[in-house]
Amino acid sequence: MFNYNEKFNNLNIFKNDVLLKEFIDYSILDSKALYNALFKAPEIYIEKYCVDITTIFSTSTLSLKIFRSKYLEVGIPILKRNEDNFIRKSYYGGATDYYKAFGKIIFNYDVNSLYPFAMCKPMPYKII
Repeated sequence: MFNYNEKFNNLNIFKNDVLLKEFIDYSILDSKALYNALFKAPEIYIEKYCVDITTIFSTSTLSLKIFRSKYLEVGIPILKRNEDNFIRKSYYGGATDYYKAFGKIIFNYDVNSLYPFAMCKPMPYKII
């Protein structure tokens, strides 16, 4: 087995026949390992999730497809164009204000996990 050598990152590798040979051998094994992983991955995803990853373009699309097919218990509503446009208009504009921070009795709330929390709740989508 070959371990990665930091000297492979230098162009002087082409001046050192021993190091170049080591790099070529390492690269061949690395390429074979990648090929084997790419060959095995579709089998794993088909067997475990019934998802053909050759139809997927990104890991986020893959995770959404697995989530929707295996774990989602209710359908995600698909908005009509006019509903989508109505909602998208709310993403623009708005006012921004600046306030000088001052207080005597202050409570601080961390809302870093507000998005995942909100995604666990029913999504409002009907226009009244």
